[in-house]
Amino acid sequence: RIVRTWLGLQDKVIDNLPLVGQLPGVDDVFILACGLSGFTTGPIMGRLMAQVVMGEKTELPVDLFNPARLIGKPRPGFGGVDDEQLAAAPTL
Repeated sequence: RIVRTWLGLQDKVIDNLPLVGQLPGVDDVFILACGLSGFTTGPIMGRLMAQVVMGEKTELPVDLFNPARLIGKPRPGFGGVDDEQLAAAPTL
């Protein structure tokens, strides 16, 4: 008899750092991904993201977490697809 089940999906960024900031090249779209420590870092990351979205000075530096750092990097699982090929791919 199954009493309880739980599933926790975990995301992973190629460099294992969080993503906090605006999606490059798209107005008013922001990304927040805490990676493997979302339950622990979620509250502060949420506050930092709110500060980024509101255009305020963040209480901790977030430059290292800018999503733009990943542009042009190979993506494991995508078979080495580059940004141009990904942009040209048909959408569902």
